[in-house]
Amino acid sequence: MNALTKALQPDIDAIEARVNAAVPGPWTVDERANMGFDIDPTEPGIRGQFERLADAEFVAHAREDIPALLTYICALGAERDALKPHHWGNR
Repeated sequence: MNALTKALQPDIDAIEARVNAAVPGPWTVDERANMGFDIDPTEPGIRGQFERLADAEFVAHAREDIPALLTYICALGAERDALKPHHWGNR
């Protein structure tokens, strides 16, 4: 791993910990009559309020998007590691 890659690498363990600690999904977006948008997770009493639909949808979808991205990142890392001996030899 080069210095730039190392500097840009997110803390996957910390991200996974936040994902695992969050209320399970799916989270949905509900429009409040001319008052903005609510995020409704599966547990009652936990809600986010947003003025813009795009912001509400971003947060609601993050509950599924982030775990999916983490899975994809891990799969890419495993694929990269499997190719290393074939491409770079035993360095």
